[in-house]
Amino acid sequence: MLTITKSLPAFFAGIFRKPTARKIGSAFFTQSVLSLTNFFVGISVARYASKNEYGLYVILFSIMAIMGTYQNALVNTPLTVLVHEKDEKEQFKLLSGMAYGQGFVFIPILPLSILIAWAVGERFPDLNLVGLSLILGVVTLIFLFREFVRSVNYYKLRINLLVEMDAIFLLVVGIGIVLISNIDRVTSSTALGVLGVGYLLSATYSEIRSRDNKKWCLAWVKEAFSETWEYSRWAIVGVTSDIFKNRGYIYIVTAMLGLEVIAEVSAARLLLMPVGMLIGSSGRITLAKGAEIFNIEGLDKFRKFFSGITILLVLVWGGYSTVLFLFSEPIMSILGQKYMKSQGYLIVWDIYFFFLALRYPVSNTLYIFKEFKAQARIDIICAAVTVVGCLLLTNRFGGYGTVLSLALGEFTMILISLPLLIDHLSESLASK
Repeated sequence: MLTITKSLPAFFAGIFRKPTARKIGSAFFTQSVLSLTNFFVGISVARYASKNEYGLYVILFSIMAIMGTYQNALVNTPLTVLVHEKDEKEQFKLLSGMAYGQGFVFIPILPLSILIAWAVGERFPDLNLVGLSLILGVVTLIFLFREFVRSVNYYKLRINLLVEMDAIFLLVVGIGIVLISNIDRVTSSTALGVLGVGYLLSATYSEIRSRDNKKWCLAWVKEAFSETWEYSRWAIVGVTSDIFKNRGYIYIVTAMLGLEVIAEVSAARLLLMPVGMLIGSSGRITLAKGAEIFNIEGLDKFRKFFSGITILLVLVWGGYSTVLFLFSEPIMSILGQKYMKSQGYLIVWDIYFFFLALRYPVSNTLYIFKEFKAQARIDIICAAVTVVGCLLLTNRFGGYGTVLSLALGEFTMILISLPLLIDHLSESLASK
């Protein structure tokens, strides 16, 4: 049994020594900037565009995020976990191989998406699917470039550069959104275009400042992906299941209830995006700093780190939720009068984010212990629970049932993952 006997302030002081605390605090700050930016863009589209247009934006952004999830599984997560085990020369080879090799996987997305859009475009005459797919494909590739750059900065713990990078992103996107708002051109495609410019400029700045050397070598690409495939193949299975679990509801609700309902459900979720993004960002911190602590300082130190991250996320969730519910009406008014009846969704979304705050550190810790295969199996089970629950509960309770099914999936994942997690975290205790 893992117990915490210290007072909470002393406990955190013991977990996060000053250098680590500064890095972790700065890392959370950078994610707060990203959260604020995405929140700002989403609010602008929800407020100034129609419900249907906002619903379309949610779908397009979801597709881009799905590509980012696959990149994390195939490239970013294995790279972050394995790099600390290698010497400087081997790190350089792994980084170069992953940097160039991912292009073989993701660059074909652009022509493929345009081809698919052209093939099915006649079925949807009201939408310019070819134009949308072109914008989405280009912005997605730029997004993936930026996410890889951020992952490298995270595993090298270059937090100051991350702060600079995200400040540029916030500035560029802020100017872009104000511009398209003033000329009354807020649509799903223009919002994506603004994000794309922000992704490109911030990532380019980081590449120039970091001066990371990479070398093209086909043998290194093959070597890197051969090594990481042992883990990434299971991560891909896991994230595919996770996509069904956490993104599938968008398409189920759109098909069953229409774009306006998915807009209402997503608008309420938008108000919880800051805490959601912070929870998501904890995965990067857990993987980057956690993998370093586990491989260099040992399991005892990592156990304290894991406990601290989990407690911190729950405290952030609690504080944010309190503020949100105390001022729910004026906060909802930010979205405009057309969403004022969506306040009830805040309650069910808050339940979901509570379970997410508990589950996220667990899943990322299992990756550090290289439990990719076990995590994939858990993801498959929980995806099945979520999708079946979504179909049944959405049919019975509408959008509220949809969000409750997501919370059920997260709760199920916690229950299944806990025994495996406790086994790993208790290893050194059992040996004493």
